[in-house]
Amino acid sequence: MLVPGTWTGPWIWKKVAEGLRGRGHSVHLVTLSGLDRPGADVSHVGLDTHVEDVHAVVRDLAPERVVLVSHSTSGVVAGAVADREPCRVDRTVYVEAQLPHDGRSAIDAFDEPLRGDELRLIDENGGRWPAPDVDVVSDAQGLTYEEARWLTGRLRDHPGRPLTEPVRLARPLAEQRATYVVCELEHFDGRLAADVERMRSAPTWRFRTLDTGLWPMVSDPDALVALLDEVAAEVAAEDRAGRTPQITAGDQARITGRDARGGRGAHGAGGRETRRDTGRGTGGDIGRGSGGDIDRFSPGDAAGNGRSRPAWDTPGDEVGPQRGRG
Repeated sequence: MLVPGTWTGPWIWKKVAEGLRGRGHSVHLVTLSGLDRPGADVSHVGLDTHVEDVHAVVRDLAPERVVLVSHSTSGVVAGAVADREPCRVDRTVYVEAQLPHDGRSAIDAFDEPLRGDELRLIDENGGRWPAPDVDVVSDAQGLTYEEARWLTGRLRDHPGRPLTEPVRLARPLAEQRATYVVCELEHFDGRLAADVERMRSAPTWRFRTLDTGLWPMVSDPDALVALLDEVAAEVAAEDRAGRTPQITAGDQARITGRDARGGRGAHGAGGRETRRDTGRGTGGDIGRGSGGDIDRFSPGDAAGNGRSRPAWDTPGDEVGPQRGRG
């Protein structure tokens, strides 16, 4: 299940969805409220709205369990859904995504004065967070300029409330079954955010690395497909081996309580790095390793603050520009 990140819609996952379906996976795409129509009133769209957008699809898919894939600020949304549905979400994948922390919002991840600047931008733009311009999107992110233009031509200003409202979690984030995907070009100094680094010690978290920038579904979808295929294989291997963590009595009671109130039932050590280089789009072997290991994909081949209003035209190529293949 693929959840779009800031300023985007399900269209950004199109190549990844096609690649995963080609490998035999059932793929479900989500549209977050307020990002389907430019200029629409988004005053009613809050964080809980986006959480429910995703949660509703997870419920509709029951008894099927899902691997929930997020990007950018939708990590907060996906993490909240995984917190609510530990029996239905087999693994949460954070693709260069913000992590949810109880009582904090997505925009709280920004230090001052940047946080205040972004809040003012939202206020000045009718409750929406303006999308970045092509120069910001293309800056050292592994995109060709053509790809960056294609991307920025489709970005839509993001509803502000989902970014500024605090998330609520019932369980520690470290207890989630999760994979964090680091996109190396987004980290010029090689350092990750402190909250992400802390998850390396969580026994149910794994780390993977892609040799590309913030938009891997555009800059290198083949490598992302291969990585997600391996994650799904790892989940299936855990199920076969009976190693999927058991749901605690407290979780089960909480889920059962939601069933009674509204039919929302359930179904349901880091530090060492192992690096493996592969060719573009190749999957390689599927290994388990210890929690927190990093498998590195080197296929070979945050958004900042420069702002301009993108054109809302959506020219014909919805799949995106094609790179030449040597």
